[in-house]
Amino acid sequence: MSEARAATQSVRIVKHSVVIAGHRTSVSLEDAFWRALNDIAAQESVSLAALIARVDAGRGEANLSSALRVFVLERALDARETPPSPSPHLSPQAGRGVIGAAPTMDDGERDVAAPSPRLRGEVR
Repeated sequence: MSEARAATQSVRIVKHSVVIAGHRTSVSLEDAFWRALNDIAAQESVSLAALIARVDAGRGEANLSSALRVFVLERALDARETPPSPSPHLSPQAGRGVIGAAPTMDDGERDVAAPSPRLRGEVR
């Protein structure tokens, strides 16, 4: 599949019917978010419906589709913040720095992202 076609597929809105707390509802999300939700459900060994119900229970006044998008985004950001395990084949010194150390700027400042103000595990 071409890159342009894959991008078009990812932004295509797909509507799914789900049952949450005994009530049937429909949720419209981009295909990329459905794929991510299915991946997360598989990683957590829960059904997609159970995962959606969990997000629904913690969303407060937010729209369910928006809460699901934010949930997926926060999971992706959390995954990015978790450093990969260093390879046992690499020495603790790599070039000028230490494995896992943040790169430095020319003036010696560390190039690190500011901590996120969001609360972990909470869907709004």
